[in-house]
Amino acid sequence: MSSAGPRRLTIPEVRLRALGPGDARALVRLFASGDGEGAPCRPVLGECRRFVRSALSQERARREFHFLLLARDRKRGPASRREESLAGWMALFELDWDARSAEAGTWIAPPWRGLGVNPKAKGLLLDCAFAVLGLSRVRFLVEAENTPSILALRRLGAVADASLAAGRAPLPFSVWRDDDQLA
Repeated sequence: MSSAGPRRLTIPEVRLRALGPGDARALVRLFASGDGEGAPCRPVLGECRRFVRSALSQERARREFHFLLLARDRKRGPASRREESLAGWMALFELDWDARSAEAGTWIAPPWRGLGVNPKAKGLLLDCAFAVLGLSRVRFLVEAENTPSILALRRLGAVADASLAAGRAPLPFSVWRDDDQLA
């Protein structure tokens, strides 16, 4: 881990790489591949540059950590021989170091939805939050109609956070580190 935060998290199928100063064009291509729904910025170069500058400033202050999601298409042979493609964006934000908690944001490009990338990437993000940053709780806010994301979170042990859900859209789900879950 660098002084600012985690730089890279990897399993054979997916990798999270910390957002860098030269990633604005990659974000434009990524967000242009979808409908824009849920993306953190529009696919416009100036807007993506401002987003990257802000994200890196927040990372230096240890308030947010943003990642590009790179994935290998499992239909193209062994993972070690497949090229990585940009598949999404993920972040930990609203970090509360005293409460050891954060919110998480994820956006998966449409060509990668339904291929198993989402739960693997969310698992890596949780590994980062718990093992690297030492957090105890991560909250995900999920639109009620986003069934794949809800299922991925439930497979990772997330529970609907009833204390926050009343009248709120999107729906809050929390994942606790095993030894810190409250009864």
